[in-house]
Amino acid sequence: MNTFNKGSLRDYTALAIGGKLKYQYIPNENLELGITVYNSTNLGIQDLTIPDMEMRKLSRYEEGLFNRLNLDNKAIFLIGELYANYKIQQTNLGWEE
Repeated sequence: MNTFNKGSLRDYTALAIGGKLKYQYIPNENLELGITVYNSTNLGIQDLTIPDMEMRKLSRYEEGLFNRLNLDNKAIFLIGELYANYKIQQTNLGWEE
């Protein structure tokens, strides 16, 4: 992601790589449990903790790719899916977070 500002305002550049890891557990034909973890990792192209000198602000767009509360944290891991499904004859009961 790039932000090109006009004039003397600072330009920002960020690059992230990420993915997901999903695990499903099916102990029998009626029950299915699953979890998915998502990841975004800052590849460190630019130090996003340095604000623009004129505006005294960080770039909200580039920092939005990462942990906005702690930009020094290079990797974020989030639980994206957590679910359980149970089948009873023709009926599916499920819980999803």
